[in-house]
Amino acid sequence: EVDRLLRSPEGDVGQAVRRVVLATRNLAVSMAPVDDGPLRASLRTKFEYGSRAVKGWVYSDLEYSIYVHEGTGIYGPKGQPIRPKRGQYLVFEARNARTTPRGRGNLVFAREVRGQRPNRFLLRALQAASPWPVDDTVIYT
Repeated sequence: EVDRLLRSPEGDVGQAVRRVVLATRNLAVSMAPVDDGPLRASLRTKFEYGSRAVKGWVYSDLEYSIYVHEGTGIYGPKGQPIRPKRGQYLVFEARNARTTPRGRGNLVFAREVRGQRPNRFLLRALQAASPWPVDDTVIYT
């Protein structure tokens, strides 16, 4: 009975973890930045019920989600501006640029860019949903 209580999906611990993970996902969906919506739509949950622990995850399998969450350039883990690897300029389409008749917006040429500030929406969602204390350490597996 103790084993069922602590380690099974139907046990009290499993149900508590499930509630927190699902609440975290729902909050993260509402807190995630939205451009076209793929990041919000990609948020998933996963559960693991083992002999030593009950675990739950909220995650996205989109390649860029880590960059949104942790930031890039001077705001990211490296703390350095983003510079071109080849050539002299980074070239990208200006955000919110009016589209020209050929279907291309205004191109931007830059020697470096500062990057994107982190948006730690998953961490904020977990802190809001969890009845237990949550520090700002993020673990990636």
